[in-house]
Amino acid sequence: MLAPATYLSASITMIYNHLFEQIYQAVLEAQNIVTVSHRKPDGDTLGGSLGFYNYLLTIGKKIKPPTDPRRSSIGVTPFCTDKPGTMYNFMPGYFEITDNADTLKNADLICVFDAGDLRFANIADLIDSLNPRPKIINFDHHAVNERFGNTNLVIEDACSTTDVVWRYLKYVKFSMTREVAICLLTGIISDTSHFYNPATSPQAFAISSELIRAGANINVVARALLQNKSMDALRVWGIALQRLRLNQETGVATTILEHEDIGDDELTQESVEGLSNFLGGILRVKATMVLKSTKDGYVKGSLRTTRDDIDISKLAKHFGGGGHKKAAGFIIRGEIKDIDGKWEIV
Repeated sequence: MLAPATYLSASITMIYNHLFEQIYQAVLEAQNIVTVSHRKPDGDTLGGSLGFYNYLLTIGKKIKPPTDPRRSSIGVTPFCTDKPGTMYNFMPGYFEITDNADTLKNADLICVFDAGDLRFANIADLIDSLNPRPKIINFDHHAVNERFGNTNLVIEDACSTTDVVWRYLKYVKFSMTREVAICLLTGIISDTSHFYNPATSPQAFAISSELIRAGANINVVARALLQNKSMDALRVWGIALQRLRLNQETGVATTILEHEDIGDDELTQESVEGLSNFLGGILRVKATMVLKSTKDGYVKGSLRTTRDDIDISKLAKHFGGGGHKKAAGFIIRGEIKDIDGKWEIV
């Protein structure tokens, strides 16, 4: 059995244990808790939010839907401004996720997972409008995190945000349940690209083994995240591969997908999410970037690298996004243009 201090020096362990204790006390005192996933949610932010949600249910917090008028009762609700893809519907708590802003307005404790700032969680303006402002706990593993919470549990050597949540649960001696385990395992598999990218570590394997022993079915997670490609999705991948271009000056390979290429089919949109990881894993370039336009005039960029000397989170941060050194993303207003044989956002 692993302990939170296994990978840390004594002084750093003391700092983290202090943060763990702050979180534990905040959870005990809270009446209305909301767990928040960032916009365009992936497996790690959902794994953190739903894993913590299921932990809260286990220790006695209750489900309280946003339409429940009994606001004074103790409750916990998972929240995300964007509807999560159906590929994640195997995760316990998936169908409880709401985008109702009133949920946040009535919260006294908000836990945010895998978001470098409140803008990426898409709740910054709402939080600023609240009086009194609820207590915020920030769970993350990205170096670019802005430390926006009252308590900031940001562990940069963690392989995923669910790894961070796991360390907290070890500290409070939580008896791992199948529901929590499958959520945490989803985050690890998602952020390590199925134990393939440089985020993969001995710690990632060790934690995953423990979660599997607790009842998380790795085959269920792998099928949901990998075997979700329809014929239409593969057609879209083909379009992206045809448009792939390498900038000889920067060493960045870029491709684009227009909204018209993908359409409004939800399953197709979900299944192309893995394109960035695929390109980043097979191309021998400094970095890869997939640009996707949206029907409402925005461009979503997904950046990947396998190089230790490149930090693509800095580029994502420049455009208002976030992430970590080897996987990051952003969303900005604009459209994609072919200018002198290069893809540019204007």
